[in-house]
Amino acid sequence: GPKKLWDAEVGIGYSTAAVAKGKVYTMGNVQENDRVSCFDAESGKLLWKHEYPCASQDPNGYHGTRTTPTVDGERVYTLSRHGHLFCLNAADGKVVWSKEFKKDFDAKPPQWGWAGSVLIEQDWALIEVGGPGRSVVAFNKLNGEVVWKNGDDKVGYSSLVAFDLEGERCLAVFSADNFV
Repeated sequence: GPKKLWDAEVGIGYSTAAVAKGKVYTMGNVQENDRVSCFDAESGKLLWKHEYPCASQDPNGYHGTRTTPTVDGERVYTLSRHGHLFCLNAADGKVVWSKEFKKDFDAKPPQWGWAGSVLIEQDWALIEVGGPGRSVVAFNKLNGEVVWKNGDDKVGYSSLVAFDLEGERCLAVFSADNFV
């Protein structure tokens, strides 16, 4: 196989890596704190990390983070298993804006926690939030304001997908019970 250039301890979880502009972004849980890490892609040097309290334990044995960071230009979007949504500055990891799905939207977490990564489409940061009237929420990707929300489905475990159908831009989501 290919020669290993570097490795890093990032914590437990199911996040994979997002690579953009010579940087690698990923998530993991370390001692009950979710950690978003940014590394130099060539050297593996840690450039910055953002941490916040987030329980890693899962009654079904799937501990740690669930999602992969989404990189869009100068911003990185992450979501914790407990519904902490962050928009971070890609250069230094500082919080640009954040939301807490339970507190801000009275959302009920899925059995194994939120697991969908943020989809950037136009000026929106789209994500499954869950609950009546807010199955999917579109946030202004720059400031976090709610642009629109729709649907009554319970949250599933996948990321939204954008596609074109007969000249119209559409979104597909696998909710807990439906394909919408």
